[in-house]
Amino acid sequence: MFFRPKSLASSIAAVCALTGSLYATDYTNTSFYVAYDSSDATQYALVMPSVAKVYTHKAGQIQASDLTQVDDQFSSFPTYNNGELCFPALKSGATGNAGASIMAGNCYDVNFYYTQKEIITEGAAFMLYYDTSDRVYEGLAGNPGSFEVVKDGTTINNADSITDDDYTNYGFDHATGTATLGDDTASMPQQTLPSSIANDMTLTKDTLWLMDGLVVVESGATLIYFNESSDRRCRTGSRTMGWSNDHR
Repeated sequence: MFFRPKSLASSIAAVCALTGSLYATDYTNTSFYVAYDSSDATQYALVMPSVAKVYTHKAGQIQASDLTQVDDQFSSFPTYNNGELCFPALKSGATGNAGASIMAGNCYDVNFYYTQKEIITEGAAFMLYYDTSDRVYEGLAGNPGSFEVVKDGTTINNADSITDDDYTNYGFDHATGTATLGDDTASMPQQTLPSSIANDMTLTKDTLWLMDGLVVVESGATLIYFNESSDRRCRTGSRTMGWSNDHR
């Protein structure tokens, strides 16, 4: 398996605890937001293909109690095609309420893409991509106040990432609805870390650092991971690869 550094425990013998993915990671669990009512720009539909659900709500109101489920009013599930979301006709006997009658038979450009990342201590982390301005937010599901801008065009704000990720190479494939973080480091210069680090050592991001088993930072030594803005001790920034004989 491949890992990248997240934290360092310091004691008589400190062990680097690594997690995450070394190479570019694809996130495919994407939902789509569309503003469906031309007379009221605050009305949104949230289309979730992974669970075949469609909800409507007002902008900024995303608690469970704010959502109205409407997928059961359509004759089939909406279809996504390279940035466009099309809604089918209402099924026989549907009331058309909560915006369903407005969406039925219409197609909309998708400007917001809501992609699940991972489960962290605080909850489920998501990315919200606003492609019109090439802006990416990261935050917790169901907590709109937690979302912070981590990428705004070419400006990267990794310090606001609740998952400590690097958004420098963020990409989004509109054809598949897939978000990608990271870059392929297979062609980088490689160096294997010693099993015991007794003196201060800095891992620079221009090298792919390999771990052949357990790497221990001895008492009194400091292992520093280089980050663009500063030298941070055992924070994400350098690239490290490790594996174990039992492949766990």
